[in-house]
Amino acid sequence: MEWQFVEIPRTGSTSIKAAIGQGSRIGVRHLPASEFPDADVLISCIRDPFDRAVSLWCYSNSSERGEDIEGFRQWVRDGLPYNGKRLDETPHEPATCITRAGAWIMLPQVTWLDERVQLFRHEDLPYSLYRVCRRNRISWRQLGHQERSTRLPTEAYYDHETSCMVHDLYSRDFQVWRRAEMVADVLPE
Repeated sequence: MEWQFVEIPRTGSTSIKAAIGQGSRIGVRHLPASEFPDADVLISCIRDPFDRAVSLWCYSNSSERGEDIEGFRQWVRDGLPYNGKRLDETPHEPATCITRAGAWIMLPQVTWLDERVQLFRHEDLPYSLYRVCRRNRISWRQLGHQERSTRLPTEAYYDHETSCMVHDLYSRDFQVWRRAEMVADVLPE
């Protein structure tokens, strides 16, 4: 059985890869599911889009500014710029967005997905990862936390305006994230 982990930026991919490996294409980073037409199983982690936006902001700043709430809000108002490009200036086609410079890491998580991908939630790690690995007979090791950022709770960064803006930018991500398997739905009573 050929399986592949579809790595979506800022969803815990580095930690997950350390626990399960990269699948059949070790070393390949941030390719959309469409790049793996022969994989029998595709798995990926999806993150609460509000939390992911804060993580993206912390990552996009070369210096750690995890507690600069107003800086985050201005970054959202400015269109989530990264490497001098705004999110709305970045192509959204999976085949081209990954190879072009710009704000590709800011793209919606659904950019990397297709209907074949089995999703688990970042918020439910490590249990959701264990469940997906067990179901697909994928071996895994203890899940550690790599590339952790120091920051405030997610809700501290948002006001009404920026909450609405992020929700609009990532509306399809919210839909998919809500449908992703919850640990509470699969654990035995």
